[in-house]
Amino acid sequence: MTAEPNDDGSITIHFSGNLDQSNFLYTPEGELYGLVLRSARGDSPNDQDR
Repeated sequence: MTAEPNDDGSITIHFSGNLDQSNFLYTPEGELYGLVLRSARGDSPNDQDR
């Protein structure tokens, strides 16, 4: 899955709503999505604690 980044490099995913929005992800009535977010570089806020 890929997404179109915003001008600042962040990514916004639109769950349902307007089908013409970029990064639109259809969510059927009563369905749930689970997301795992990972950094391609392997760094995360938790790595700073180590």
